[in-house]
Amino acid sequence: MRDGIRRCAGSGAAAEWHPERGAGTCPPDNEVKTPLRITWLCPYPTHDLGPFGLQVARVMSSHACSWIVNLLDALRQRDDCAVDLVTTTPTVDRRQTVVRDGVTIHVL
Repeated sequence: MRDGIRRCAGSGAAAEWHPERGAGTCPPDNEVKTPLRITWLCPYPTHDLGPFGLQVARVMSSHACSWIVNLLDALRQRDDCAVDLVTTTPTVDRRQTVVRDGVTIHVL
């Protein structure tokens, strides 16, 4: 902090916090930060969403997409982000929304 102006790490003049104006992109230290909202479009495997309310019109095998499942699980466990997931599948006849472990999954 110099002259009452706090500079955010790794940023230039655009990320300065001026206490008297509140201008810039760097919030004060005691400010509550809003969680990051993530909307993720990906080929999420829907074969195990039945217990969460997904109604399938036909059964088809699908790839497990383990990296997507594991990354979603890691994001879900964070306190600083909220995730909505959007996926498509030929196994449903209409748009549906299910909630699994706090993540809203939109199936198209």
